[in-house]
Amino acid sequence: MMVSSTADTVTLALAEQLRLFTWLQSVERHLMLWDGGTHFSAIHNAQAGEEAIPLSGAVIGPYPELAQRYLRIMGLAFFQTHLAGDESYRQYLDPTFANVLSQSDMTLSLVQELMLAE
Repeated sequence: MMVSSTADTVTLALAEQLRLFTWLQSVERHLMLWDGGTHFSAIHNAQAGEEAIPLSGAVIGPYPELAQRYLRIMGLAFFQTHLAGDESYRQYLDPTFANVLSQSDMTLSLVQELMLAE
């Protein structure tokens, strides 16, 4: 699974994720895309006593909780399916489920096939 977002200025989607995704040979490939997220949208929020590098809201983006939720849910489905071998999670690695999970503030898409025009 690869993750990409439209407002990521650190690793630009076309050069860093979309193009590389098309090179994957596996039948089981997933590209999670969220609209409006930055490179740091899903970064962990440090709790009291934990050290963290302070980042401004502009760097993190407007909806970090939503990006974190997407990553937790889709990551769980991916790792349970592909690492733990639990086939009951495979149903969530589907574009239809991603559409159901998606919120209008930051839409989520799951892509399994992609062709880029050269």
